[in-house]
Amino acid sequence: MYLDDTSHIINIKVIVRPAPQSSSAPKPDVTPPTGGRTCQDDGYPEGYYWSDEAQACIIDKEPPSNEGGNVNVGKQAPVPTPEPTPEPTPEPTPEVEMSEEEKCVADGKYWYDDTCNENEKIEDIEEELESLEDIESWSLVSLIATLSSLLAMLIQLIAKTTKVNESGIEFVRNKIYKIVTAMLAIITVIYFLNTNDISASMQLFNESTLISSVMTIITVISLILGLKWK
Repeated sequence: MYLDDTSHIINIKVIVRPAPQSSSAPKPDVTPPTGGRTCQDDGYPEGYYWSDEAQACIIDKEPPSNEGGNVNVGKQAPVPTPEPTPEPTPEPTPEVEMSEEEKCVADGKYWYDDTCNENEKIEDIEEELESLEDIESWSLVSLIATLSSLLAMLIQLIAKTTKVNESGIEFVRNKIYKIVTAMLAIITVIYFLNTNDISASMQLFNESTLISSVMTIITVISLILGLKWK
């Protein structure tokens, strides 16, 4: 319709296309399947089943089984409860029989000559006595070393600590070495008396010889340093 009351007819062609349907989408059928029919007979994909509560064909994460041609509608097959595994019965530990010798030792006794005795073997006692005899002795070298330490102490104590030469220059000795030499000599004597038995048998060397010799050498070094003039 124009302003001068004239009109013009225009034909417009409208094409209506149906919406595409997915093959996997369920059909809007709410009629429950009967007579042995299933949701798949109505076009639903595999896994859909009829639910009385929803009044529709639905699908779960775990669809019902269809074994033997029977369909469980709205219900899932019950999961069988596994039977508890019986615990094995522990076998009794066999007792180990102890021999007569083992029983004797277990009782705190001594086994020798195929008999159990309250006392030790005579041979063992003799060996212990021999070992004690080895300890109870004195060493000749240790005695000489100890006497040498005493001699060094006496020389250090008798030695003068000051002197004046012909030019009138005074020389002195370090007095501290008198004390050091005396202490070392006394320690050497005490060690010798504690590790050597004068009443026992004499040996050239024993366990105390090495330490006594080392202490004597240190005492002599202290004597030499103490005799130097300054």
